[in-house]
Amino acid sequence: MMTRSLSQALGLIVLAGAGCSTKGDAHGMAEVAAPIPVTATFEPTEGDEVRITLSSEGNVDLQVEAEQGNLNDNNLRTEPDGKAVIYVRGAVGPNTLAIKARIDRRETRHVLPFTVTFVDTVVFADATTERDGAPLVGCTGDVQKDRKTIALCPSVLRLADNGTVEITATASSLQKLTIGDQTFEANSGTLVARLDLVQAIRSLDVSFVGAEHPLRLPATLVLTSGTFVGTLELGNAPIEAMFAQVKHGPLVFPGEVARPGRSSLLLISEGEWSNVGKSVPLDQVDVVAFDRWAYRDAPACEYVRVDGSGKTMSVARRMRDHTIVVHERRTGRKLGTRRWIAPTPS
Repeated sequence: MMTRSLSQALGLIVLAGAGCSTKGDAHGMAEVAAPIPVTATFEPTEGDEVRITLSSEGNVDLQVEAEQGNLNDNNLRTEPDGKAVIYVRGAVGPNTLAIKARIDRRETRHVLPFTVTFVDTVVFADATTERDGAPLVGCTGDVQKDRKTIALCPSVLRLADNGTVEITATASSLQKLTIGDQTFEANSGTLVARLDLVQAIRSLDVSFVGAEHPLRLPATLVLTSGTFVGTLELGNAPIEAMFAQVKHGPLVFPGEVARPGRSSLLLISEGEWSNVGKSVPLDQVDVVAFDRWAYRDAPACEYVRVDGSGKTMSVARRMRDHTIVVHERRTGRKLGTRRWIAPTPS
């Protein structure tokens, strides 16, 4: 009798508890709070650092611990769009994030595994031998993989006597570098890229020569972590140096025949380029003209001040005189010289 009475009493207690719930289903069971979702994307940045973007609901408090390494922040709150960003560094290899998400009275725990991969830094430098008077070539460009970008060169390179530029690249994970149609293999994390620019120059349309970086070469950098793709851009100093050879003899591209021509002209001035005739690749330019100018001091301009003082003032004047020399490119023959003397205004 005693056992039966106790069972009945317990049954009454359970039923009473169920009946007093303010939230429940049709059977009187309590509602279960919905879990708070949390996902993460992991992006290596540099060295052993990883950028972690956490995605959840808006305004969720997150308590985060990393099994290895150091987090820049352990307690954060998601933005209204549900995003939050943290960084971890100091550990390479398998790792785990332990996350406790909380909003209002809801709380959910997550364990997210990830792996930290070391991202090597690639150092590029000018390798052309330094010499007095070497033309400087403007250089820019980079390669990308996902959202990682690697700059390909310093801002300027020296131009070698043979018209090439030379770049060194150093990184422990470096495998090879391809620029244009030239590929350079790394040896113990170092490579030297000596770029022959003849093909890039001969195929460049004459109308683009005046751009700041007219030589645009596709580039591919291969590291152990993956392949990066982009573009290397060079200034026009190599073009000017190549076409200056016509002052001393024929400028003939590989496969060309030395012959006369008059259908297209390239004018090279100091810092300025222009063309006359057909818009053609540079290996179809027939005539090359060089414009060289020099300043000449002219008599000063005198005038009387208009303030009624009667004082005489003077302003120094400088005139710019031009000399243009024209050569036939494929034969080197000098076609003529003309000089323009700037008239001095009275």
